[in-house]
Amino acid sequence: MQAKTHSRRDFVKRAALLPFCGAAAFSVSTAEARPPVKRSGGAALKVSLNAYSFSKLLNDYNLDRGQGISLMALLDFCAKNDFDAIDPTGYFFPGYPQVPADDYINTFKRTAFEYGLGISGTGVRNNFTPSDKTERAAGVQLVKDWVAVAAKLGAP
Repeated sequence: MQAKTHSRRDFVKRAALLPFCGAAAFSVSTAEARPPVKRSGGAALKVSLNAYSFSKLLNDYNLDRGQGISLMALLDFCAKNDFDAIDPTGYFFPGYPQVPADDYINTFKRTAFEYGLGISGTGVRNNFTPSDKTERAAGVQLVKDWVAVAAKLGAP
């Protein structure tokens, strides 16, 4: 039977692991010692409806393809079903990709407020990859225009 010899290289490898072992032992001991976080009330998780969930109905309404649902009616749905907020996704606003008039934006925002709904965000279609500079610039401008709409809506 041959005795195992230890080299300096083996020693350095093992010594390099010592800080990790110490850190692991420290984190286990301190994790047990910490009291749980105390909350004043329930969890901060809120439920928001993304308008894309109603894509077919919203498009049917906007494109006059039969019975559908308007973005304003979707606010009513959210309120009746106890959602905390809505993400109205820009391309369901009437006239998209054109920015809606301020009176529509303000009416939407006011209605959401009256229903107790927050506006959790909004999105637009975008493509920043076309090789044509004019097309790419138009895509960038579209997003800038809709960022302004999101700001008017109070969306984060």
